Parts: sequence; C-alpha cells; structure tokens
Amino acid sequence: MRPRVWLGADGIVRVDHGNDPLITLEDIQWAVTRQQELADCPCPVIVFGSGRPSVPPEVKRYLSGPALCGVTSALAYVLEGWYLHHLFRLSLLYNRPQIPCFAFSNEPDAVAWLQRYLTPPARQAG
Repeated sequence: MRPRVWLGADGIVRVDHGNDPLITLEDIQWAVTRQQELADCPCPVIVFGSGRPSVPPEVKRYLSGPALCGVTSALAYVLEGWYLHHLFRLSLLYNRPQIPCFAFSNEPDAVAWLQRYLTPPARQAG
C-alpha cells in the first residue's frame, strides 16, 4: 500500500506509511515524487512510524544516500514506542543520512525542530 503524503499548512511535508508496513524502495521513490509535486524543494519532511515496520537494506541505503539531498532539507521521524526509537538509533549507526535527521515522540516537537529548515516563503505562508 502506498504511503499517505500531504503538505501541511506550515510548509512541512508529512509521510505516513501506516502501522507495521513493509516499506519498499518503490514506496519511498513514489513518496519523494509526490513530495516534489506538493512543495518547493528542498523542504523538511516528517515521517510517521508505528508498529514494527520492515525496511529492506536497499531502502536504508537510498535514504542515507545523495538522492534525498535535492528534495529534502531535513527529516524528522515521529515514532511510537521505545522499540522504534531503538531501531532508529541503530539504523543511524550504519546508514547516516546526508541531511539533518532526528527522531521525536510527537509531532509538535518535530515541527518545532523542522521550522529552521523551511525556506523563507514557506515560513511566511505558515
């Protein structure tokens, strides 16, 4: 199932893969294309995570590679539970993104952190 991708009134793109997803490279590439359709890029992105997602190695390599640099200024993950936060920290040891990336327990904290990565027109619109 495709992730849900939308642009918030604050100029931040949101991506929700649902609960317990298998996140494929095709899903990620589709979400990036949708992001480009919705917002002036590069822009900050919030990714919501819940349950126990399955993320294959090729997806981790893509997310830590140069492909996102032109479309995403920063990436905030809003994760539910200690398990996802632990997996996130482990993943960053081996697949460090080339853009600022941080995990949060709630959306307001993620938005506050991402505000600094908005372009001036997006900042004024929100």
